[in-house]
Amino acid sequence: MPTRKPHYPVLLDAEKVIRVWQVDSHPIGDLTPAVIQQKADDLRALDTEVDQLRAALANKLDQLAEGTKELKAMVARGRGNVGAIYGRDSRQYEEAGGKPPRRRRK
Repeated sequence: MPTRKPHYPVLLDAEKVIRVWQVDSHPIGDLTPAVIQQKADDLRALDTEVDQLRAALANKLDQLAEGTKELKAMVARGRGNVGAIYGRDSRQYEEAGGKPPRRRRK
C-alpha cells in the first residue's frame, strides 16, 4: 500500500487555510472555515473507510489464493487416483484432465 496518498497534500493545505482563516473569520459567500473543516473531516473518514476496505479485500484475496492452492492439490490427488484406478493411458484419466504418457519411438 502506498504511504503517500494523493489527497494528503490537499488535507494539509486545508488545515493551513483553516488555521489562518480562523484568526479573522470572514465568510466568502457560503464558504467558511467550518465548511472546509467538515469537508476535510469527511475526506479523512472516507480515507479510513477505504483503508479498511483495502484490508478486507487483501484478506479475501489471500483466502482466495489459499483456497485455490488447496483445491489444486485436491484435484491433483483426485486425478492421480483416477490414473491409479484406470491407468494413465485410459480415457477416464484423460477426461479427468490427465495427460497420457508419451509414446516412445522404437
